[in-house]
Amino acid sequence: MQGKHVAGIVLCGLAAVMLLIGGLTKTWWNAEKGPVQFGVGLNGISQCVKGECRTQSFAKVGKLEGADKAWVTIGRITFFATFAAALSLMLTVGMGAAGKATGGPVSPSSISAALSVIMLLGGIAFLALVPDPISNVMKAADGGVSYAAFLHLGGSIMGTAGSVMFMGGAGAPPPNYSAMTPQQLAATPGPACRACRKPTRWVMEHSKHYCDGCRLYA
Repeated sequence: MQGKHVAGIVLCGLAAVMLLIGGLTKTWWNAEKGPVQFGVGLNGISQCVKGECRTQSFAKVGKLEGADKAWVTIGRITFFATFAAALSLMLTVGMGAAGKATGGPVSPSSISAALSVIMLLGGIAFLALVPDPISNVMKAADGGVSYAAFLHLGGSIMGTAGSVMFMGGAGAPPPNYSAMTPQQLAATPGPACRACRKPTRWVMEHSKHYCDGCRLYA
């Protein structure tokens, strides 16, 4: 298994885990004042008092209008995209580990790459456009951005990088020509010619790969 192939599997696998943890945790912002802990995530808020916690969606917090409503929408889109991206990333990992090609314009890797970019942009917007009421609460309690946000953003970057590696061909390791029968070799495109980089073909009589364009044996 090639280094690029292994790197793609590791990046996509780690990205899926990081995205799920970051997306499900309601502590993108975290503040603590006395016995009360207050957290804000992509899809709602959490409040803990002396170990007893309750969570609620933004719809139950109060009436939201204008930019604040758009902020909630960004959070929800990013939240639900997290699960779709994690699923496509794990599918890419499974197909890559099985040696199946995962590239192409419509494939698990291309879908996870697109979703990872959407989540990265959505996460940045969610952090940058936080409504003043929430921002003021965090400042008053000396709170700030917590690990969940960084996990999610980091997972988005890793998911994008890993998916792009698979789109570039990391998903399918090169054929093991030494383990093939002569019939399999004859039916399989050979390694690229060193001169013209076009696929060679197997010549059974000489047990070598031959480039028809350059008229050279590989």
